[in-house]
Amino acid sequence: MNDGYTASGGGTSVHALRCKFCGESPAIKSNLAIYEELTRLLDDIKTAPTPSCPDSQCANHIIPVNAGKRHYQSFGKAASGSKRYLCKACGRTFAVSSKSTLRQRQPDKNQIVFSLLMNKSPMRRICEVADIHPETLYQRIDFFYRQCKAFVAAHERLLLDGMAIPRLYIAVDRQDYTVNWSNQHDKRNVVMHAVGSADHSSGYVFGMHLDFDPSLDPAQIEADAAVRNDQVISHPFRQYARLWLKADYVDSLRQRRRMRGRKNRITKDVTTDVTDTYDTHADRQDVEAPLSQSFDTTLPDKGMQVHSEYTLYGHFFYLKRLFGGVER
Repeated sequence: MNDGYTASGGGTSVHALRCKFCGESPAIKSNLAIYEELTRLLDDIKTAPTPSCPDSQCANHIIPVNAGKRHYQSFGKAASGSKRYLCKACGRTFAVSSKSTLRQRQPDKNQIVFSLLMNKSPMRRICEVADIHPETLYQRIDFFYRQCKAFVAAHERLLLDGMAIPRLYIAVDRQDYTVNWSNQHDKRNVVMHAVGSADHSSGYVFGMHLDFDPSLDPAQIEADAAVRNDQVISHPFRQYARLWLKADYVDSLRQRRRMRGRKNRITKDVTTDVTDTYDTHADRQDVEAPLSQSFDTTLPDKGMQVHSEYTLYGHFFYLKRLFGGVER
């Protein structure tokens, strides 16, 4: 049975399901937000990336070159040996690389650069050891990112297709990442959270999912949320329930201020300290939603941070999709 109650802070109602057996009231989550997060996590592995017209305004931008002669025409080869195509919609020609390292002058250094990155070597040290320019290093980091995504997609698409596995033992862990400030006038850090699951036998990690969506424009989302009055609607019924809006950040600081007042109380009684801790968490509108924002943190300038509990839900639904062919 749905039962609404008003929590302190924020001024909005938190809707919950009340259990008639134990009396607990877990907060309702947005099914739409969970589905959006699952879709985001699945996007990179559902289909293999195929080249298309690079002009984002062209009608063929979303149509791959293997769609046939109705959309594209072979146009010889580039000087590098890459195959060229003519887009019949906009008349633009473009090349499709046959090798991922085709434009790299020193592809033999990829292994040492990748190894140093994985061992957390400082950027300057990597440039010294590999004898490369900083600009080259940043280009290689982008290259490694694309290659790693392609590797993961190729392997996990097999699982999506129902790869038969007798049994899996899975370990789940969460990690926090602190991103340094990028504006000298605002030195608050951005703290993000990730959840990953690993196979006990092989050590293969099934996703390390970050509570961050880089595809969204904060200004555009905030403007649309204001039009929809999302800030004053109860969380599970919002259009942007999974995203950290500025109003959520302000509300989080308000709750932090109350918690800090309770923590600053001096007491020598352990029982009182424990009681205060429980009372502090009971005061939160949603105990499933961690207070991940503080006075020393801020929201990212580019892209949007996702409420970490929705990334957690999305992660486990992601695993459910992958493990369709797992017997136990």
